[in-house]
Formats: sequence, structure tokens, C-alpha cells
Amino acid sequence: DLTASAPDRKRELTAPAVIDEYADAQNSLQHKLLATPDIEHAPELLGMALEFTRRVAPMLAGTSGASGVTSAGMSPGMSPGLSPAVRRSVGGDIPPSSPLPTDADEFLQSFFTKTFLTHAESQAARQFELVTSASDAFETDPNTRFGGRPVFRSAAALVPLLNRFGTLLNSLGKFRGANWGILLELASRYYDMCLTLFRDTVRSPEGQTYLSVRWAESLDMMQLFDRRMRLGVRDADAQREIKQEEALKTDRSLNPYELIFDVKRLAVIAQLHHTLEWLIVQLDKVASDRANVLRQHEGAMGAALLKRHEADRVRVVGRFQSLAVQCVMVLRIEVRVHCMHYLDLAVREGDYCLDRDAVEPEPYIHALNADISAIEEKLASCLPPSKLTLVFAGISVLMAHILTTNTRHIREFNRAGNAKMLRNILALQQNLSNIALPEEGGLDAARKFYELYDLGVDGILRHISEHGAEFSFDVYRRMVGFVYSGSGQGAALSEGRANSLMEASQSDQYEAHIRQLQKLVEKPPIPSRS
Repeated sequence: DLTASAPDRKRELTAPAVIDEYADAQNSLQHKLLATPDIEHAPELLGMALEFTRRVAPMLAGTSGASGVTSAGMSPGMSPGLSPAVRRSVGGDIPPSSPLPTDADEFLQSFFTKTFLTHAESQAARQFELVTSASDAFETDPNTRFGGRPVFRSAAALVPLLNRFGTLLNSLGKFRGANWGILLELASRYYDMCLTLFRDTVRSPEGQTYLSVRWAESLDMMQLFDRRMRLGVRDADAQREIKQEEALKTDRSLNPYELIFDVKRLAVIAQLHHTLEWLIVQLDKVASDRANVLRQHEGAMGAALLKRHEADRVRVVGRFQSLAVQCVMVLRIEVRVHCMHYLDLAVREGDYCLDRDAVEPEPYIHALNADISAIEEKLASCLPPSKLTLVFAGISVLMAHILTTNTRHIREFNRAGNAKMLRNILALQQNLSNIALPEEGGLDAARKFYELYDLGVDGILRHISEHGAEFSFDVYRRMVGFVYSGSGQGAALSEGRANSLMEASQSDQYEAHIRQLQKLVEKPPIPSRS
């Protein structure tokens, strides 16, 4: 009934209706809603449209020659009789006299590019905002786990979104795999959010970047860490790492404000690393699905699309991988600078010239043990065992190195002080054995070093002669000075000074011992008996 007005006609409809923006005002009200509009219906609808145009194309071609009408159903020189909405969707606001694409495939291609993808990108963006703007977006999702550990809620919701739109784009018939921009945009936007979270976490309340982050940006540290990840723990690399850290530290005490003592911040970094590792796996799966679709394209176009796709994949995944590595590097360095901070204080400020044997280790040793245990407990809930090992591996070797080389900061030393140092080492060993860390035995070297004290100078020299030198000449020389300092003049003698007649009489003997020590340390190493 075309005599009824459009508003009256709309009110008369009893079934759900849909307004067709491509029809005129009257005919747009004739359609009834048969299925809920959903972008995921696009592959089926596009397939039906392509099949329809394939079937009607010969009919239109057959009638155009007889009636003087063009293949588009228009008289020559006449503009197509389509509604303004169709014109805007296909070619923008073009005048009625301008020609439109006359080929049905060309029309569908234009519709796909100018209309469908625009709506798809808008819908993807809206869903992305819902996923990432929630207050708990960067809290863990207990229902989504990777390696037995949860990932961020936002990432757990993002991956199904990427999979859904990836499947949609890969199912669009002749246009399958032709557009990757939506997924690239979503992945890049999430990376930017992760980067912002990382930068906010590693910045102090005063706006200063923590020490571990600055060290992680050192090229030498990055190369050493890369070797550790690829080749595992090696003694030579462990020593190079310590030397590089000493060069960055520049023989000074670390200030507390340079370190991250808030374990919640460390947990965020660990959780971010773990989530990024999971996302890398998921992004590779999405990229692999698209690559399989692109391989179905023939000729040079398919090869070009595949090459560009691989470059996009490497670029996007590489950014996630780089940030994931930086996170775990910061965690590893942070644990190590905590060891340096506390052990440096234990040696510099500790009292090792005592009247009686100490019952407890140095208070700074207690503080370090509590700190390491708290960090390990927190990170164990965020990282799988392999990554936890990567963070903590080698700290016993670092501890031993500090306890032996920092002896130059000990002002006075005697037998009771040596017993206290051995108690320090025992406390550190017991703490490391009580937490889930790899068995390294690095502190055994420090224990053996301080056990030399009870051998006396002649015993130390004999031990080196029989077993070879395990430490540097300077470290052994300070231990010899400690032995001499039992009567109070070791500090002066170790520097080659004599401040009294007794010291002068002992000085010759001391110098002879030092010369003998130097010869032993400089000797070629004793071959192992095997």
C-alpha cells in the first residue's frame, strides 16, 4: 500500500523490521528482520552476493545489447538509479551524473573496502576499549594460565578478539586475508599500554628511573643476558657479568632509593613478562593462520602479500619480545643489586674484630635473607620455574665474589671476626637452600676462603702450592694481612707500613710471605688428576 505514509506504515508493522539504508523511504520498510545483525555473518553474505552476481552477469550481458541498455542496467549517458546512501557507501558524495563501478565484483570490492572494513574496525576498536579500560585490566585472570601461571585479564580477553576477527578476515572468500590492519592496530595499541605500564612501574615516586632499568639498557649487559638465555649458565659468562656490574657500579655503595624494595612493583614486572610471553605465542598462532590463507593466493600478488605479512609479524612480535626480555632482565639485575647493597653494607659497616664469638650473623645478612625470600615468594606466583631460575641463577657466585673481594673495606679483623664471617656465609647458604632456587654452591668458595684464616700464613701458602690458586693475588694478600692482624698491626702491614719496632721486626717476614705468595699465584695452574 504505497498510499500510506512512511511513519504510518512503520507503526503498522507487527514483526521486527530493519531499515534498509540502500532503498528508498517506502521500500526500506518492507524488510523484516530474519537474523540479528552481526559482523560475523559477513562471510556467508559475501559468498551469496558473489554467487548471485556470477549467475546474473550473463543475463544482464544478454539483455543490454538488445535494449540499448548498459551492463549496469542504465541507458547510455544516464546516471544509475541508486539511492544516495548506496552512492555514499561506494564512492562517497559523488554527483548523480558521475559513473559508478559497472562490474559487480568491483562494486563488492569497493563495498568491502569502504564500508565493511570501516565498520569492522570500529567494532573491533569498541571491543578493545571495553577489554582494556576495565579497572582490573592489568590484574591476573585465574582462568587463563600459561605454564601454570595466570596472565592479565586484558590479554586473556584480547586474544579471543584477535582470533575472532582473524577468522572473520580469513573467511571472506576472494577477499580473505586481504586486510591485516585491524589486527596490527589492536596488537600495537596493546603493546603501547604494556610499555606504559612498564615505564610507570620502573619509575620511582620522585620520577627517577631505577638503577636496574638503566643497567638493563647497557649493550654489554644485553649481550651477556642474550648468551645466558641461549646457552645457559657458564662460569666464564658469570665472571664477565660480575665484572660488567662492577664497572657500572663504579666501586661505590648503592643508595636505597636506586633500588626497588616494593615487591608489588617487582610482581607487576614479572606478571607483565609472563603475559607478554603468552601473547607472543598467541600472536604467532594468529599470524600462522593468516599465512596459510595467503598461500592460497596465486601468482606474484600472493607472494607479495605473504612477504609483507611476514615482515609485519616479525615487527609486531619483535616489539613484544623485546619488552618481555627487558622485563626479565630488570628482575634479574634487581635481585643482584639487592645482594650488592646488603653485602656491601655487611662488609663495610660490620664489626669483625670481636672480643668473643658472635652468636648471630651480621644484621645486614638477616635483612638480605628476608629480602631475597620475599622477592622469590612473590615472583614464584608469577613466573614458571624456568624463568624464576633465570632471575636468580648465579646469585650465590655473586655473593661469594663480594664477600671475598670487598675485604679491602674491612678495617680490623681477628679470629672471632673470621668466625662471624663464616656464620654470615652459613646463614646465606641456609636461606638459599630453603627457597626454590637452583643448587649452585657458589658460596662454598667464600667459605673455603675464610677457612684459610685458621691455617695461618704458612698453611695458606702450602694450600696454594698443593691445590693451586683459586683467588687473585690481592685477595690472598688481604687474607695474609688478616692473619698478621691478630695482634693489631695487620692493616698497616697489609699496606707495607710498619708503625712500631715489633711491626718492623715482623715486616721482613711479612714481605717474604708476600713475595712467596706472588710466585705461587703467578705459577701455571696445577693440572687436574683425572
